[in-house]
Amino acid sequence: MTWNNVPVTKRQVFLPDTKNGTSRTVPLSLKAATILGGLPRKDAGDPVFSYTGAACGRHGRRH
Repeated sequence: MTWNNVPVTKRQVFLPDTKNGTSRTVPLSLKAATILGGLPRKDAGDPVFSYTGAACGRHGRRH
């Protein structure tokens, strides 16, 4: 998910590629929008969350 998919002022996030292969717009709770709004932003195409391959391998496995 990149910053250009997160218009926090609209309290929504656009997911261009979901598990079922379709895109969708998901509403954000006020708390989620507040948290995302407080994160440092760089460029619009930068990822919202960063992770390492090792961390993803331990915790991000899909079954």
